[in-house]
Amino acid sequence: MNPLHRWLILAPASLLCFSLSPLPILSSLSANAQTSEDRRVEANRFAKEARKQFIAKAETEVRQLMQQAEQQQKAKQFREALATYRQALKQAEQSSAPAIESTILQKIGDLHKQQQQTTEAMEAYQQALAIRKALKQPSRAGFVLLSIASLQKDTKQHARVLESYREALALFKLAQDKRGESLSLFGMGAAYRKLKQADQALSFYQQSLTVAQDIPEKAFWEARVLNAMGNVYTDQKQYAQALELYQKALAIAKTLPEPEIEAQILNNIGKLQKKKLNTPKR
Repeated sequence: MNPLHRWLILAPASLLCFSLSPLPILSSLSANAQTSEDRRVEANRFAKEARKQFIAKAETEVRQLMQQAEQQQKAKQFREALATYRQALKQAEQSSAPAIESTILQKIGDLHKQQQQTTEAMEAYQQALAIRKALKQPSRAGFVLLSIASLQKDTKQHARVLESYREALALFKLAQDKRGESLSLFGMGAAYRKLKQADQALSFYQQSLTVAQDIPEKAFWEARVLNAMGNVYTDQKQYAQALELYQKALAIAKTLPEPEIEAQILNNIGKLQKKKLNTPKR
């Protein structure tokens, strides 16, 4: 008889059951599976951490390039600034940082606008706007639209200016951004003044003034809006109302650290006085 067969016949049942039990094998397989899963989780963790460090490093490099480009732009080294911005844009694209891409595109638009390259500026702004909308960032998109409106104003596209300000206003309201709302309303007031629609201009300036009560720069905006409203009354040769608004604006401006707005108001008062002197008495 085969020795193995003999052992199987003569061995105690308990020993036979223990020897043939699959439990040790299953236990070993389970342990191996658990170890494999742990290794997979650990590998994913390391991969995510490495990706995070890569993005952080890339973003730091991008910001350094942006600072370099801004310095070149201030020095009016426009060609060099544009090349640096494009280098920063390429790195932002490679590191999958769309928000930074949008910021760089907006700065490229500003650079082209500074050189009166309106087509290139608009193209960059539109790309920046599309990214902000895709990211569902209404306030950021609103500020890109303000840049677009400013460019349209420079090229005297007053009807389109109003469209851009209206769209920006809707986005700022969605984001509950009072500063953006006040800026948009002020811009609409200025656009209507250019269109010689005084009542509309005053209405939007007043709305801007009302919204400005809820922003930190309240005093600055009050001075600026009151000064703008004074300009509308000056256009209409309503000098008494204009002077009253200028004086209110001036009183606020004197409390501000920025001297520019005070100088602007004083200049407007000076112009108004000359116009009064040149106006024939009835």
